[in-house]
Amino acid sequence: TCPRRETREFAQGGECFECHPECERIEGNLTCNGSGRPGRGPAAAAGADTCTRCARYRDGPHCV
Repeated sequence: TCPRRETREFAQGGECFECHPECERIEGNLTCNGSGRPGRGPAAAAGADTCTRCARYRDGPHCV
C-alpha cells in the first residue's frame, strides 16, 4: 500500500504512482487503479481511464 498523502496514489509492482488529476478523491476506498493498460508500464497506467469515479465528467472511458 501507499502512504496517505494529499495526492492520491495506487500501488503496482511494489511501487506507488499518482492517480490522474481528473479522478475524484475517495476517502477510505480506491481513487484509481493501475488496470486498463496492461503491458505499458505503471506510468502509462495512471491515465484518466483508471479512475474509480471522475471528479467532473466521463467521456467514454476517460474522465475529463
